[in-house]
Amino acid sequence: MTNVEGLILTYHWVKYESDGSSTIIDTRTNTIQVNASDIVESARYECTVYYEDELYGTAAITLYNSLTMEGSYHIEIENSTQVFKYNEDGVSPASSSLA
Repeated sequence: MTNVEGLILTYHWVKYESDGSSTIIDTRTNTIQVNASDIVESARYECTVYYEDELYGTAAITLYNSLTMEGSYHIEIENSTQVFKYNEDGVSPASSSLA
């Protein structure tokens, strides 16, 4: 996959469960979608990036899910170095609507 700088990058994603097991995510893109219902307590998502078969870098994020609700919702991770926390309605704790 080519990113915005025109580099040809390859992405490898792995999900690490809170019980220590791991799963390779079958995608080669810079974006994954995570079903929050698939996270029992916590899960660590790690993305390793290669440029021309050389290691370019690795980043990881740990997501926690303490909600039990009917229906479904998802979290999208894309080229991010920041973590934002939202409630199940999609409202940020920093939002003025909570004041």
